[in-house]
Amino acid sequence: MATVKSVLALIRDSRPLFRNSADRVPFAIHSIFLASGFNLNVTGPQAFADDALPSSHSLIWYSLYEEIIKGWNEAEDNYAFVYSSPELISREVLLKCLVINNQLCVDALASGSSHPIHLELNIDDFVAESNDTNYSSQYKNLGKLVDCINKEVISKLNGSTTASTPNATKGMRSRLQPYRGPSPFSIQENKKKE
Repeated sequence: MATVKSVLALIRDSRPLFRNSADRVPFAIHSIFLASGFNLNVTGPQAFADDALPSSHSLIWYSLYEEIIKGWNEAEDNYAFVYSSPELISREVLLKCLVINNQLCVDALASGSSHPIHLELNIDDFVAESNDTNYSSQYKNLGKLVDCINKEVISKLNGSTTASTPNATKGMRSRLQPYRGPSPFSIQENKKKE
């Protein structure tokens, strides 16, 4: 599981250019996935493609990371990443984030699954006012974000049945609401079948 220290190290090492404050939260979530052992296969416009999830991506992540990460925030208020993990049965995960007003809707879908993991986060809870070049000063409550993504997304993708402790996501429950509408991923799947 990711830690605040490992996530900040990945953010610093990546040297992302944020267009706006909302960019910071999806990139932190991306860094949590990397720190949890996932490999980035595709991001940006390519990750939005209908065939982004099938296992057709190269796993030569280490040498191409800088090339793959380019364009991660090209789409306005939309972010998408496709990861692979040797530890998952399904092996690939599609992560999509959508900014609506000040909320970040996060959906993660493992290949072969029809039910995405969905949660909503208040962007202001995690973004500091600073535009300093020191990435740690650009975030606040990063520990809560890391704990939340570890427990509410990563552990579920890994099939963990361990229930999250009440203190782990204290203050987050009001923002983590189960999604009751149709999955954006299942809508895409239905269109493919037609």
